[in-house]
This record gives sequence, structure tokens and C-alpha cells, in this order.
Amino acid sequence: MTPRFRRRLTVGALAVLVLVALVATLWPHPR
Repeated sequence: MTPRFRRRLTVGALAVLVLVALVATLWPHPR
């Protein structure tokens, strides 16, 4: 596993987390 690939993977995971948080904040589903 090259460091660049690992860094890219981490950045991707962070982006997904931010996206999910944004969706959860803007579009609250009733629980």
C-alpha cells in the first residue's frame, strides 16, 4: 500500500463523513 494511496483513501473517507454530516443536518429524517 503506497502512502499516496493511503492518503487518498483517508481524504475520501473524510469527504464522505462530511457529506453524510451535511445531509443529516440539512435533511433531518424523523426518528
